[in-house]
Amino acid sequence: MTTVLVMRAEGLILADSQTLWGQGRLGTTEKIIRMPDGSLVTGAGNQEGCFACFEYIRHKVEQETEDMEVPYVPQVGPDSDHSFTVLHLKKDRTLWTYGEWFQPAPLLNDWYAIGTGDDIVKTALHLGKNPREALELACELDFNTGPPIVEMRV
Repeated sequence: MTTVLVMRAEGLILADSQTLWGQGRLGTTEKIIRMPDGSLVTGAGNQEGCFACFEYIRHKVEQETEDMEVPYVPQVGPDSDHSFTVLHLKKDRTLWTYGEWFQPAPLLNDWYAIGTGDDIVKTALHLGKNPREALELACELDFNTGPPIVEMRV
C-alpha cells in the first residue's frame, strides 16, 4: 500500500516509504526507481504487477523503443491480482501511465496522485497545500501511508 504524487511540470515525484504486511507495519522502502535514461517510475497496487511493469519499462528504455512494440513479455504469475498502476515520468516531463495490459497512455494533468491516500492528497492540493504538505497529510490520515516521504526529480 502506498501513496504517490507526481508533479509533472516540476519533474518531481513524492512517495511515502512505509511497508505493510497484513495489519502491521514492517518498515520503510523506496518506492521511486530511476531508470537508465534518468526517467523515474513508481507504482501502486499489486506489487508483482508493478515490478513486472518496471522491468518492462526498463527493457523499453534500454532498447530505446518507447513508441514501438517491444518483443518482451512481462512475467506475472497466473494467480496474481493484476490490479496496479505504474507511472513513468520522463526527462522531458511527459507522464505515462501503465496498467494491467502494459500499454502506455499519456497523462496531461499538471499533477497526478495514486495509491490508498490519493484522495487525501488531491483534496489537500485543491485546498492550497504544497505537494509535501499534501503527502504529509496522507501519512497522518491514511493507515496505509507513512513517513518518511521520499522526493526525486528527473
